[in-house]
Amino acid sequence: MGIGRKIREIRKSRKLNISDVELRAGISEGNLSRIETGKQWPREETLIAIANALDCSIVDFFSNTATGAASGQQIPLVTYAQTETLQNINKLHTIRQELSAYASSDPSRWIPAAADMPENAFALEIGDSSMLPDFHENDHVIIDPSQEPKPGDFILAKVNHETLFRKYRPRGSSASGDMVFQLMPLNEDYPSLRSDITSITIIGTMLEHRRYRKT
Repeated sequence: MGIGRKIREIRKSRKLNISDVELRAGISEGNLSRIETGKQWPREETLIAIANALDCSIVDFFSNTATGAASGQQIPLVTYAQTETLQNINKLHTIRQELSAYASSDPSRWIPAAADMPENAFALEIGDSSMLPDFHENDHVIIDPSQEPKPGDFILAKVNHETLFRKYRPRGSSASGDMVFQLMPLNEDYPSLRSDITSITIIGTMLEHRRYRKT
């Protein structure tokens, strides 16, 4: 289901007409009609305004209805730089919404996922060589913020103002009883990091790895 059809479905479920939503959203007359019919792709700020007018999240515009669930759903594809601006890492329900805002203005930044994919899952585009030979630049990894990592899992973590994709390795407990873990690159040219030395916040755990054949 396209974003326009989804907006129309939500609008009708709220029993609102187009002019009502345009007025609430503060958008020009005719814009919503063009968006709903697929003649215009909305900008990020327009999507946010429409979502507010419909009292929903922009994430709802990219999820399928129950009747379309068998065909899967769409999840946002983001870069390292976009994850570095996350404001509420510890609030799972906001992570997908924050990242969806980055992808909302570009339909190519949404990728298909299984219908049973966790609701807060998102995809990351690998942007460096730190995880070679297993993970190449432009590979996609799907991250679940609600999944606790196990030894050997691959995780996305925030280190100071930088986001890193690394292998997770537990190292026991500190003197204060806190779990100590290590972020391990697969490429030995990159350093490993320990949570008892550097402040590390885990964003999520990898569920799936996708590599696309170059044409």
